[in-house]
Amino acid sequence: MSSAYTPKVASLLEVIAFNGNALSENGANDPTRRTLLAAVRTLTRALETPVESITRIAWAEVCILVYFIQ
Repeated sequence: MSSAYTPKVASLLEVIAFNGNALSENGANDPTRRTLLAAVRTLTRALETPVESITRIAWAEVCILVYFIQ
């Protein structure tokens, strides 16, 4: 992993840990859950390779759209 990613990844991991703990201690309140989901998605995108990004965009997201259109 490039050193350029390290501060962003470390920061995201802190946000995930904080909100994960808050979620487990306080129950599933919607703002905490949404913040946690956004941080996890951002971390995933920060760590994925270009090929994984293209695969996600071209395959997974299109399949989700097709599912909801039906």
